[in-house]
Amino acid sequence: MGDRIRFSLWFDSQTTAQILPRLAHAAEVLPIEALERGVRQFRVVALNWSEPALVEELATSGMTVAQAMEEMRGFVHDDCACEMELAWQLWDYGEAGWAQAPHPVRFTSLGPSFGEGLAAEAGQVSVDFGLDEAFLAEAAPWNTETRRHLQANILQLLAYCHKTQEQMRPRARRLWSDEDADWTDKLVRRLRAAAEEELEGLRGEA
Repeated sequence: MGDRIRFSLWFDSQTTAQILPRLAHAAEVLPIEALERGVRQFRVVALNWSEPALVEELATSGMTVAQAMEEMRGFVHDDCACEMELAWQLWDYGEAGWAQAPHPVRFTSLGPSFGEGLAAEAGQVSVDFGLDEAFLAEAAPWNTETRRHLQANILQLLAYCHKTQEQMRPRARRLWSDEDADWTDKLVRRLRAAAEEELEGLRGEA
């Protein structure tokens, strides 16, 4: 089982009025194909994560980000957390080899009073990209095809983070996982190990 990758953003402050706009902005940085597929689910939770949702909806047919914002708007206060899930296309390695598949991306925007100031630790806005296997492909043999698909996934992830930082201008941001405070270190280790594996293969052929 891999680690979940998260991208956290901290701002100088986040008012109640900024909770939904920042949630929408983070989602709208996704590739257009993800936005066209629509929001898969959303919810608003008050006080802390142990509380039942004030509103929650599974949108199996997909809805626009604007529609989801409107559905949540009447429930948002400074002690609320708002979540929304969409999906983008990534390359997956499985028994049949490489194929593109939708991967859930969950966006969270925290009010200043939610979870006793949880935003200071987790970020006022955070993005959960799911398990890191799609970006490490540790089960795949290292060859030209793996390199190409892994590179495409990583570039998509890094492009999202760069564009989000550029547009939303947070005070601080961090790409991390449960195991690694800075997940980019794990990515570098995987790519270094893959390069060494490839070099050993070339030596074996010589």
